[in-house]
Order: sequence, then structure tokens, then C-alpha cells
Amino acid sequence: MAYVNTQPEVVTYSGNGSDLQAAVTAAIAAGKSLYLPAGSYDVANVQIGGRLRIWATPGTATLRLANGAAYVFYAGGYDDLTLEGLTFDATGRTHAVDSGLPVRPLVASKRQRAANSMLRVRNCAFRGTAGAGVLVYGTAAEIRDNVFDTLGTAVHLQDADGTRVCDNDISSITGNAVVVQRASLGVDGALIAGNRISTVTQTDPASTGWEGNGILVYKASEVQITGNRIVGCAYSSIRANYCSGTQIVGNTSKSCGETAIYLEALADGATLPEGHRSVVASNVIEDAAVGIAVANWNYGGRLVAVTGNLLRNIVVKVVSAGTPNQASTGGLGIAVEADAAISGNVVEGATVFGILLGTNGYTRDLACTDNLIRSSPIGIGFSKEAGAGQIFIASNMVRGYVDDAAHGAIVPLSYGGSGYVRTTGADLGQADTSTTWANVRVDRNRCVV
Repeated sequence: MAYVNTQPEVVTYSGNGSDLQAAVTAAIAAGKSLYLPAGSYDVANVQIGGRLRIWATPGTATLRLANGAAYVFYAGGYDDLTLEGLTFDATGRTHAVDSGLPVRPLVASKRQRAANSMLRVRNCAFRGTAGAGVLVYGTAAEIRDNVFDTLGTAVHLQDADGTRVCDNDISSITGNAVVVQRASLGVDGALIAGNRISTVTQTDPASTGWEGNGILVYKASEVQITGNRIVGCAYSSIRANYCSGTQIVGNTSKSCGETAIYLEALADGATLPEGHRSVVASNVIEDAAVGIAVANWNYGGRLVAVTGNLLRNIVVKVVSAGTPNQASTGGLGIAVEADAAISGNVVEGATVFGILLGTNGYTRDLACTDNLIRSSPIGIGFSKEAGAGQIFIASNMVRGYVDDAAHGAIVPLSYGGSGYVRTTGADLGQADTSTTWANVRVDRNRCVV
């Protein structure tokens, strides 16, 4: 027998890992928790159904993925599962693919019944696979106070139901650290909060953004991303593609290879029905190619409040180096296109421009007020192209811009093959009020070289 009923509420495991399935089944049948003593156990494809808590003293029990296994634990058709104090390790092991799952996880939960299920993962550690640490597929979950390192993805949420991913330490990731994804656009309600994410690279050096991100959200609406510290991502610290109702608040992004916070609207050529309707507020961004970008108005990329963010050292960088997709990009602080309020932000040291309002004709209803832009060659750039919508620029301060024909404090910009460049027209930085162009109103800005 691989287990003993040592206490009224606990089954204590006594095997070597190969017979863990029997202990799990017995604990569920007895309505007891399963305790794993200190040791290392080789485990393959243990199935969990029902209500169960599996636990150990943190750092003492290691569950090693057996060679050729698809996962350590798979929870399907269960009520409530808690994993606590366990270490999951696939280092040096062959991690097989389960065709019924979107990724190769060490721990998987999948909805297999009408009633919802709840997975709790606490004080655990995951390492050593190009797959994922935890997969939540169609269920609810709380993933808190864990350590994830040397993985393809730490946590992958697929069509999940209000999952909380909070206060985890995540490092040395070769894809995306946290993924929130749905098969089609819909309400997700995930909370991604208080995580410390560092060193996210890409397995495909030609990637143009589908990996190398700290937090990637795709087709998942009403996701809250708050209080995370994200350092050293190859692409974006936070990237939300084809999502609505996203709140990105109070995060720190440092040493980002491309755009620190990126809201896109493009997905398979479809238009985002309600726009982004998102808030990007009170974030601190240092060292990125682009600080904050809200893109793709032609696909519904609109309706955003960008307020109270602090950006420093936004510089030109090379992405996808050494591949056909290699590109030089950046030096752009905040860029928006349509139906957006940009207010109360501080941008210092953006090497091309501080704030960009519109891209050629992709411009509508932009209010840019009470911002401070320092030490950028162009302070605020705006579109005056035919078809561009209304822009209001007021009560901003621009300090340390370059006063020449190619730059300026508040100037018209156009986008072409060589990027954004100043077009013909006066610098409006010194105008108390101006209606030089029908779509642009400038009022009471303070601009000093």
C-alpha cells in the first residue's frame, strides 16, 4: 500500500511516485487531504477528479515529471483542488504533448462538466520545461505565492473563469510569462496582480510580438492587470490584443525590448466591436522602445484613458535582431489614434517624440491635456492630414525640445516609409490659442527650449 491513514483528516503518502494515482484516488474516496513527505517522486499523468488537497512542507517534496509524460497532475471533472507547498520539476525530462490541451503543462485543469471547478495553487514551485507550469482551461483558479522559473510559460489561462494570478515570482521564461487567452472574444475577468516577472525571451528569434511578453492577453475582456513589476522582456511588458475593458493600473515596466504597454485591436482581420474601452493609468515605465501605444483604429482600436503615467528613457531599439524581421523602432513615448484622453502624464527622455496624436487619417477625438514632456526633440506631434478628426491640446508643458525645421514643441507629423516625420506647418508651441488647422485646437501650453 502506497499510503497510510495516519490522521483523521489526512492520508500520508508512502510510495515512490509510480503509485501516486492510487493514493490520490483513495484520499478522494475517504474525503481526506493527501500529504507528501519530504522526497523526490517521479510522476506521470496522475488524474484527479473530486475534491482534494495535496500538500507538503514547502521545499521538501519534489514531483519530477516522468520521461514521456504529458503532465504531473491533470484535474478534470473535479470539484475543488488545492495544491500547496509542492515542487514540480521537468528538468532534463521529455515532456510529451496531450492533443486535448493547448500547451504542455506540469499541472492542468480542464472543465469537463456543466458545474464550474476551482483550482488553488499556493506556495508551489515550477521549473524545467519549455511548456507551461500551470494550465487553467475553462475553470476558475487562484494561483498565488508561487515560484516559476526556467519555463516556456508560467501560467496559461485558456477560456478560464475569473482566475486570479497574484503575488508570484516568475523568471527565466522563453515565451510569455502569463497568458490570458480565449478562443473567441468574451468576458474573462482575470485578475493579474502583484507578480514579479523578470527575463522573458523568445524561442523564435523572428517573433514580432507573439512571444517575449510579460503578460499577454488575447481576445479576453475585462481583465485587470495591476501592481506587477516586470523587468527584461524581449517585447512588451503588457500586451493586450483584441481585448475590451482592460485595466492596466499601477504596474512597473523596466528594460523592455519594444513597446512597454501595447493595446492592439487586430485579430485575424476582425474589428474590435466595442473598441478597447480601457484604462492605462499610474504605471511607471523606464527603458523601452515605445512607452504606451494604442493602435489599430481601423480595426476598432479606440476609447482609452491614458492618465498619470511616468515614462523615462524611451529610446530607439533593434527588435528581432539577425532575422528577416529585424527592425529599428522606438523613441516614442505615448501614441494614440482615436477617442482617447491623454492627461497628467510625465514623459522624460523620449528620443523621437513625447506624445503622438493620430496617424495620418487614422485620427479622431483626442484630448491631450496637463502633460509634462521633457527632453524630447519633438514634444507633441499631431496629424493634420486630410480625414484626420478633432484634436485638442491644452495646458501641457514641453521643456527641452529641439527648435528646428525637423522638430519642435507642438508640431504636425506624418507617417510614411521612414516613420513619423514633421510635415509643413508652424510649431504651435508658442501659440496662446490656435485654429491653424480645422481639426486642431491648441490652447495655453507652456513650451521652453
